[in-house]
Amino acid sequence: MCMSIRYYIYQNQIKRLPGLAFDKKDSSTQFAAELARRISVGDEVAENEFVRLLHRWLLFIVRRKFSRSSHHEDILQDAFMLVLHKLKQGEVNKPDSITSYLRTTAINIGFDYLKKDKKFDSAIDQDYMGFIKDTNENILSQIIWTDKVKYVQQVIQ
Repeated sequence: MCMSIRYYIYQNQIKRLPGLAFDKKDSSTQFAAELARRISVGDEVAENEFVRLLHRWLLFIVRRKFSRSSHHEDILQDAFMLVLHKLKQGEVNKPDSITSYLRTTAINIGFDYLKKDKKFDSAIDQDYMGFIKDTNENILSQIIWTDKVKYVQQVIQ
């Protein structure tokens, strides 16, 4: 049973991959470039179409690149917000390569999330180590106290 599930998932991924890949000759990339031009002019409908067109593709890339992270949707949201803001401000020089720019932006944001996660995990680990250290000191003081009691009892006898 387990083998058949893996095979089905594998086959399902293979079937979806060609639809998610963007190529320079692909009409989706050309359409994304046209949407980028419209966004830079101020078309709000184009913004929604841009996100709708590229969301699934970018989610696939982010999930593959950062498979152990739980921030996939956060990365996508930040990437889309940043790229849309830059398009509105006219800071994107080549709208024809907007998919590459969006992908690179999402990956860089993902690495930023990983850095933040490492700092957070490190802080938690150090707090936990402090708790263990306090517990050990209590045990050590109890052992020393027990040794002192035994020594006093030996002296008394």
